[in-house]
Amino acid sequence: MTEKVKLTPQQAKVLEKERKSWTDDTILQQHVERWYLQQRNHVLDSLHFTTLAKALYIGYEIEEPYKIGDWLYVYVHDFVAKVVEEDSEYTGFDNGRKLSAFQFRKATAEEIAAEKERRKWALLGRKVGEYKGGDIVAIKDELWVVTSVDQEAGFDEIWCQSFGGEISECYSAKDIQALVCPFHNRFDLINI
Repeated sequence: MTEKVKLTPQQAKVLEKERKSWTDDTILQQHVERWYLQQRNHVLDSLHFTTLAKALYIGYEIEEPYKIGDWLYVYVHDFVAKVVEEDSEYTGFDNGRKLSAFQFRKATAEEIAAEKERRKWALLGRKVGEYKGGDIVAIKDELWVVTSVDQEAGFDEIWCQSFGGEISECYSAKDIQALVCPFHNRFDLINI
């Protein structure tokens, strides 16, 4: 059996109000028309069509309210961020955005982990998993130095040399357990 979807308290309140005036089919049709006409200013517009359909035909549960410090997924702008400010008109996020409450839901543990990883790599000016020559990485609990990276046809071949320099091997990005030290932070490469 399909599980019930989660709605925010505000979404649930609006949905029940809509159900007093319209049939479930009409609510779905209006939802699609607003998306088609790009008139997305309704509380339920942050819901994907299938989520709204499940809420109407299978049922829903009300998600507990969020608070400062919670991580939220923002539908309209497709990002995950931490709540740093809350008032009756908007929610402020740690990325500087301020949005109205119906545009998001609590982020899953996987979404939070992915966003934290993205932020870590962004501090280096890189995409997630973008290794460069000179980086020190952990592979199979050993330290290796990336000697070259080949990204032809979307496939990463990462050539590494053992930290002592005796062995060279080719790995893919998924084999790397962690970036231990990016090349630009290595003191052993600084020439004064």
